[in-house]
Amino acid sequence: MRTSFVVVAFVVAAALLLQVHAGAAADAIVLVWTSSGAPPDVDNGVHLGANEAQRTAALLGRTVRVEPRATAAFATIVYEAGGVALRSGTGCTFQLAPTADAKTAALVDWKKQSGKDGEYRIAVWHPSLKQFGGVDLNERFTRQFHQPMGDGAWLGWVAVKASVEAALRATGTPCESIANLQFDGHKGASLSFRNGVLQQPLYVVQKTSEGEKVVAQVPAA
Repeated sequence: MRTSFVVVAFVVAAALLLQVHAGAAADAIVLVWTSSGAPPDVDNGVHLGANEAQRTAALLGRTVRVEPRATAAFATIVYEAGGVALRSGTGCTFQLAPTADAKTAALVDWKKQSGKDGEYRIAVWHPSLKQFGGVDLNERFTRQFHQPMGDGAWLGWVAVKASVEAALRATGTPCESIANLQFDGHKGASLSFRNGVLQQPLYVVQKTSEGEKVVAQVPAA
């Protein structure tokens, strides 16, 4: 009799443990990121984004896991051709960085409108940015990694932020949730995707003898 009771108790306890484990797995937002081939600043940005997203998700009873491989990931973060992209599902890709042609077009338009010429470049992010919470983001990155936050680091950070916010506000499949997402990236405007490309303000950076400085913010071309 006692043996039967022990067996039943063990089975019940095991079932409860499996339920808890299954619930925890269901609450986890899993992202795939393989840092192989990616610059260190992109990898650092991904890790900063994961740490910050974990705190946000925890407020809603969720967890965030960034793993090198997974069978059921919400999205995969990919570094390719100097940019960062999100992939979710079959044939569903979201580019986070503008193409080289888009950067060139944005710079040409700005020079035409401003009447200025000289040594300028288009940046996605810059360590001197202060508005819209940029100073806090730059300080958090520098404090943790002891280096300034540039384009690559911001792209890694925003890849995690966009993925986790899409998962927390899921409106359908992961692909649909990312496509419908509007979120803040510390740029003073709501960011969203159009035709698989992140629509975002860009920055005109001037190169001087004393270093670089941001001289204008322009819309993506």
